[in-house]
Amino acid sequence: MAQLFKCLGDPCRVKIIESLSQKELCVFEFVEITGYQYSALSYHLKTLKEMDLIRSFERGNFMVYSLTDKGQVIHEFIKRSGSSTAKYGCRRRPAAVSGARRCQV
Repeated sequence: MAQLFKCLGDPCRVKIIESLSQKELCVFEFVEITGYQYSALSYHLKTLKEMDLIRSFERGNFMVYSLTDKGQVIHEFIKRSGSSTAKYGCRRRPAAVSGARRCQV
């Protein structure tokens, strides 16, 4: 349980969960949403996958992410607790996204 709360302690991971509650996304879209570079995003996505909050699958040349059932429950918890990133924000770091291909989700 402590690992789960530690995982959710990062506003960027909460932003990823909130974003995935709307629709499936690929890494290029996460870069635009969070402002993180690919390497930092990879770490956050890996952490969320290890906690079984998100899953990934290939669609064409792209890796697409979605919430698991557990991730959907956590999203509801976040929503009800009022701990959204709208309140706390996701730390933004410059990311090179110019010329990035769009995935077709």
